[in-house]
Amino acid sequence: MSAELQYIWSRVQAELAAAIEDSSYRIWLSPLIPRELADGVLTLEATPQTQRWVADRYGRLLNTCASRVLSHDVQVRLLTPADTPELAADHAPVSSAAPPPPPPPPPP
Repeated sequence: MSAELQYIWSRVQAELAAAIEDSSYRIWLSPLIPRELADGVLTLEATPQTQRWVADRYGRLLNTCASRVLSHDVQVRLLTPADTPELAADHAPVSSAAPPPPPPPPPP
């Protein structure tokens, strides 16, 4: 991660932490990893288990805080390590994806 992205993300994190309860911030938003900021889109990585929930519950707050920090409209995109192999190639994965479920048994 570039020093600039790290600095921006630290400021966004401060905005997020001030906006919600500390425990909620630590559980849901603190683990997010910034991967890229390009063309008005801040790409963050979340675990596969939390990505959808965080996007649904905190997506608007993430957009608002990022836009406030950068002083222009920013869209936050939440992806999982599987969605971002080119972005995550130089980073350790957030978590291992669960193995796929076993195939269903053959019909009788």
